[in-house]
Formats: sequence, C-alpha cells, structure tokens
Amino acid sequence: MINILDQVREYCHCLPEFITDDELKRVVDRVIAIVSNKTCWSQTSYENMLHSKRTEKMRFNKSVLDLCLCDGGIVEFKPFYRMGIDAESFIVIVRTRSGIHTTKDILAVDKYTFDELDNTLRIDVSDFAQCGCCPDETTLIIEYYAGFDELPSCVMDLVCGLINTVEEATRCDCESCHECEASTDEGKIEFGSPQGSSQYVYVDTVERMLKKLMSEELYNQLRLISICRPRKTITRYEI
Repeated sequence: MINILDQVREYCHCLPEFITDDELKRVVDRVIAIVSNKTCWSQTSYENMLHSKRTEKMRFNKSVLDLCLCDGGIVEFKPFYRMGIDAESFIVIVRTRSGIHTTKDILAVDKYTFDELDNTLRIDVSDFAQCGCCPDETTLIIEYYAGFDELPSCVMDLVCGLINTVEEATRCDCESCHECEASTDEGKIEFGSPQGSSQYVYVDTVERMLKKLMSEELYNQLRLISICRPRKTITRYEI
C-alpha cells in the first residue's frame, strides 16, 4: 500500500494539510473502495480494483453441456475481471456431483489455454466425458489474478478530489460542518424584453457549466476502468 500512498502524494498537490500516513492510508482505502464499487470491481466485501486473486464459478447441467458425449467438448470462459489479467495464474478445478456425492479435480495446465487477444480461457473437459455415468451437475471453479498494480492514471483526478471529500467528511463535527444555505438568486440573470418589461430567466452560470463538464469527464474516466457488464453463459464447442 505504501507504493499507492507514494503515487497519491506525488500526483495530488492539494492533499489535506498535516495528514499522517496512517490517516492518508485510511482515506485512500475508502476512496479505492468507492471507485471499485462504482466500476464493479467489488463483487465481494473484500475485493477492489487492485491486483489480487479472483474466483469465479460456472455451474451447468447436462442440458447445457453434456460431459458424456463421446466427442467431449471445449468450454469458453470470459473472465469477468478482464483487466490486468495474469495469464499464467489460471487454475481450473472441476467439481462434479452425482446424487449426494461430489468430487473435485484440478485440471492439468495443458487442458486449458488463455487467449489474450480476445480475453478468453478455453477449457478442454473431454476427460470428464464418461458415457453411461453422467454427473448430474458440473461446476468449473476458475481462479486467477487480475486488477491494477497501482491506481490507474486515468482516474487520478477523481481520486485526488475524493480524498479531500472523504477526509473532510470523516473529520466532520458539529463545529466544522454546517448546512449549506440555498441562495435563491444564484444563476439568475435579468434580461430586458422587447416590450421594455423585465423578466428573470434562470440559466447555468459558467461555474455550473464547468462543474457539469468536469462531472461528465470524471464519469468518462470511470468508464475506462469499469468492468460492469452481465456475466455471460457457457459456450460449448464440439471436438
């Protein structure tokens, strides 16, 4: 985490004054959690966008992939965490259930390969095609490492802003935080009408327009690292 703190201190020029490393780490952890949640990297309570171990499961039955076919089949798996994948880190476990009995087998590394061009893991499950003794249910458990080694540069502007926002919110007390008072005249510009009477038209001020543009830009930055999408089903290929 110290590398992340160094990255933050180097990039963010407006960090809260007199903040300690422990306090900064706590705030940065919270910011990482916020960004990870908005970009779908947090699928569990302990996950975030930083490089770490991921586990996914593909459960199917004979109607989807019949392992008992004599020619077997190949399963295509597209990792949900599709950025920063360590292609050498994949481990595939085949779990089969017949009635009340279950078995687990770790698939040999020569039975699957990861295609980095289209981000697809192809798994040969033909060894589990035992005709005449079909498992009721089969689950592929895929483990691999994915994520970012450091905070992506494209979201650093957002990270810096969030650090100040989170830090201010966490030290808020009755004296340091006050409710904002709405101004009814903000953004109001008076125009003269052709008839000589006056009318008030509410328009966005330059400040509001800049804030809106900045918000849109920050949103676009988040989209660059977002993995939000529906999980895809299994694809089966005959051998």
